[in-house]
Amino acid sequence: MQEQNVHDQAEQNQAVREQGPLDNHLVASSLTFGNGKAELDPQTGSIVGFFNADSPKREYLIDADIPWHSPDFYWGTGMVVTSQGSGSWITPSVGEVRNNVQKLHFDMAHVGLELDVTRSGGTHMQERYVWRNVSGSALTISQLSLEAPFNNYYPSAQKALDECVNAHVFAGGSWAWCYAEPMDGSMPSLGLIVRKGALYSYSLQTQNESVFSNVRGHIVLNVTDNAISPDSFGGQPRLELLPGESYELENEVGWYDSRDEFELDVHTPAHFSTLSSPLGKSIDVDTSLSITVDNSHLFVVHNEHGYSLTADEPGTYYIHLTDGDYSACTEVLFYSPLSQTIAKRAHYILDHQVASYRPGSLAAAIVSVDTRTKLQVIDPFWNDWTDGSERICMPVLLQKALNHGFLEDGDKLRAQQECDDWRTFAEKNLLDLTGASRRGSSQPASSFGKRLYDMPWIAQFYCEHFRASGDAHDLHMASMILNRITELGGQHFLSIEIAETCE
Repeated sequence: MQEQNVHDQAEQNQAVREQGPLDNHLVASSLTFGNGKAELDPQTGSIVGFFNADSPKREYLIDADIPWHSPDFYWGTGMVVTSQGSGSWITPSVGEVRNNVQKLHFDMAHVGLELDVTRSGGTHMQERYVWRNVSGSALTISQLSLEAPFNNYYPSAQKALDECVNAHVFAGGSWAWCYAEPMDGSMPSLGLIVRKGALYSYSLQTQNESVFSNVRGHIVLNVTDNAISPDSFGGQPRLELLPGESYELENEVGWYDSRDEFELDVHTPAHFSTLSSPLGKSIDVDTSLSITVDNSHLFVVHNEHGYSLTADEPGTYYIHLTDGDYSACTEVLFYSPLSQTIAKRAHYILDHQVASYRPGSLAAAIVSVDTRTKLQVIDPFWNDWTDGSERICMPVLLQKALNHGFLEDGDKLRAQQECDDWRTFAEKNLLDLTGASRRGSSQPASSFGKRLYDMPWIAQFYCEHFRASGDAHDLHMASMILNRITELGGQHFLSIEIAETCE
């Protein structure tokens, strides 16, 4: 069924592309800037690809032919929610491309707006969006989002390295940028910097049951996400436009040969000595902007270069930086010592996540829990919610915490008993006689060895358990599992922790 859905979507995407240009006025195929170009879709005028002459195979945006990608997610398309309604824009009512400049007009009178988009090439590509209130009355915008489908995708190890990018997004209001960096570490990278207006958050679309975890989804840049997630990223604004008033967002897109070059171009308004600090120490902020915070556990003191931040409780704290119409936001972290953090996490696992009510060896499984009610959650047919798979790192954490002496005295005995029992649970329910694993105790026998991702974690558990027990059986099991990974093709699969476990 999944393959049929993918095939059907691919045919629909192709049909859209074959409809031809809109009134023949979007026939220009690209805008050039720097040593590259933005390739344009002839039907919608949307950008469907960024390409650079120095890296011709690199696809900085998701390939238009990928089945789960469609015109709905092309660069610059978007969605809006206003006090008069909601809608999206894809196909312009008027558009032209001349002399390396693109102009598009979208009529969205049903939501009280019209949108003009202008893109111009040159050393950089300048991109300007202007939303104008044409409703004749005051208008509130509670959602305003733009698609930015960077190719942050993992089709295979080699293809990802050769063709894809790591997308870094910072949506700090007036201080906002994106940086699409080739996965193999080469250059150039593609950078977007907000020069006017703001991006207060970002989100992801198309993470669903038809795609796997190597598909990270479509990145959406939000001028505001108030209608959907009003409290995210330190709070999302509501935009108020009087009749005839406009909201403008101006971006600059360019090619960069290093992160340092890009950061210089961003014109960072504040420099933090660090973004994370242990409790009891301070974070210094070098800035000429005003700082405000909305949490009574975070303290702000003026100093010679700006401000000093301290906190009396661990956690993340939002920092607001303002100067007139300029409004930026970021966050800092103050944390407890590692030993305390691990001890607290281990105590929670032992109190709430051990399935002790189950029969036999199943009672030692560590499972998910609904943090609102503390009810344990097991779904054997939803792979990530089984009693194995994503939960395997928890017994690893318990055994490592014991080995490093991090646990409270009252938790040490029951933690070691749980680790001993979990070893039995794993051998009876997660591993077959060859050392191959399955994702959970209720998975069919045919699934053994289908989840290479899990096996290094189980091998690591046995290594840690050996350090506590001195039992040669643990080393035998770890060795068998690692050998089985290789036999199943592990040399072609990037497994988290496999290198560390093999050491």
